[in-house]
Amino acid sequence: LSGALVVEPLGLRVLPYVYLLENHRLGPLLSPADLSTWVGTFLLVDVFYYILHRQGHVFALLWAGHAIHHGSEHYNLSTALRQSWAHPCVSWIYYLPLALCGVPPAVYLVNQQWNLLYQVSSSRCCACVQALVRYKVVVTLSLWLRSFGSTPA
Repeated sequence: LSGALVVEPLGLRVLPYVYLLENHRLGPLLSPADLSTWVGTFLLVDVFYYILHRQGHVFALLWAGHAIHHGSEHYNLSTALRQSWAHPCVSWIYYLPLALCGVPPAVYLVNQQWNLLYQVSSSRCCACVQALVRYKVVVTLSLWLRSFGSTPA
């Protein structure tokens, strides 16, 4: 099944998220009409994505599902979007803190898709991204670590 098209039931992500949001959130529900909700969620999704992706490289069990993403000599859109069947079964767990923060499910889901497009596009033009980071136009955790994380200070 590895490499096959996997259709994830949306409920796998949404039901636990809504349960936490409704029963255990730490503050008020954030307004989807507020721009700061969208910007803050985008940045948090990026941080949680970085943690997920990094742990996919560190832990053998997660690497077993993540290695297919690195199974090509050339990085392109199809390689970037290639995920194992196990990825959707695990990845949603990393975003549950958003529910505790009061982020509405629609804001989380849209930002997760934006983040996917952002990661693919930023990886496609590394020189451009490094320039943006260098000049502090865009500084997110995953970009900073990708660009400078392995360089000695």
